[in-house]
Amino acid sequence: MSMISSLANHSAPPTKGSAFGELSSDKFIKVLISELTNQDPFKPQDSSAMLEQLSSLRNIESQMALQDQIGKLVQQNQVASSGAMIGRSIEGIDMTGQTVRGAVRGVHIHDGKVQLELEGGAVVPMDKVTRLGSSESDLVGKGIEAVRENGEPVTGIVRAVRSLGGTTVLELKDGLTVPLIQVRRFFDPVAN
Repeated sequence: MSMISSLANHSAPPTKGSAFGELSSDKFIKVLISELTNQDPFKPQDSSAMLEQLSSLRNIESQMALQDQIGKLVQQNQVASSGAMIGRSIEGIDMTGQTVRGAVRGVHIHDGKVQLELEGGAVVPMDKVTRLGSSESDLVGKGIEAVRENGEPVTGIVRAVRSLGGTTVLELKDGLTVPLIQVRRFFDPVAN
């Protein structure tokens, strides 16, 4: 009986959102007394085993709650870091398994996963980003080497970065425009 009285004086903090966690010490003692009074006197139940099971269940429930909270923190961290990627060019694997490149125009969460929406419309899960480029505004003043769609090589200095029909386009100082996806190399024009 000393175990029951010590249990009555000790109340574990309830876990929010769980019927098991809301079981107070008084209710637990009632369940225990009900079990003791309804058991076969010739085959008594081991009350210490019941207390061990209760303790194990509460530990498992606490671990699950902690795991859920850690998952939420990881997701919040991904959202915060992916928000800083808006306007930057990335390369990654899209939802169809294709390698895509482009500037990030938005971030959203789908089925608990952080996803980056690129200007061309492709969607890349945050964990599938394979390369992170610089911010578009950082490209102004940089030298580029690119190959145009007709195969013509282009070299120049970036004057402005624009979005044209959902595609990021670099406007060069000589008036030419080159889609960002066709750039093969960036360089410092002062050093070259």
